[in-house]
Amino acid sequence: MNIQSDKFMPPCGVQSPQLEGATVRRLRVSHSSLSAVGLVSESDENNLPYGDSLWLEVWRLSAARSFKKHLIVFHKLSWLILLLILVSACSQGRRLADFSSDGCSLFPDRNLITKADWCECCFEHDTSYWKGGSKQEREEADRKLQSCILEKTGDPILADTVYNGVRFGGSPYFYNWYRWGYGWDYGRGYKPLSPEEQEEAQIKLETYFKTNKDDTCR
Repeated sequence: MNIQSDKFMPPCGVQSPQLEGATVRRLRVSHSSLSAVGLVSESDENNLPYGDSLWLEVWRLSAARSFKKHLIVFHKLSWLILLLILVSACSQGRRLADFSSDGCSLFPDRNLITKADWCECCFEHDTSYWKGGSKQEREEADRKLQSCILEKTGDPILADTVYNGVRFGGSPYFYNWYRWGYGWDYGRGYKPLSPEEQEEAQIKLETYFKTNKDDTCR
């Protein structure tokens, strides 16, 4: 190891007498032993200066290694947190909420003048929209709503108006409370129900009708 000087200045600029002879030899031993206690690596040992610069360099190397270790830990934790969020989101997306209906949502449930009432058509339509399913199932539910309103009112213009409204506003990609598959968390889209999901939906509907004697249309 090359020694810059036989004179040594203590850390932090503290003034002290010049040290020579046996003291310098002891400093050489301390300097060489830094790697033994893990402050520096053996490859760094020959490049370390003496005096204040020695301790500054030791501090820099230690801080750099500590930062690197913390950075690795942070990186791993970030991936773990992201994984937990994704798992949580997927888990929530598989839960079907209890059935609820608001009748015809943003459209009137009945005609206050003629007393024509088509709320039951909308209620039945909600049972399909709540549980969702495939694109074809949605088309069938909307057509059934159109036919029901026409049968209840005899008004084809009204039936077509409601049909066009649900075709436009009921997309599963709209973030609203009456979208296709609104019983599921947003993002399910068009997805056929599995046998287990169909059974779950049937049980929830039966529970609803047992506990809600006064439905939305009364």
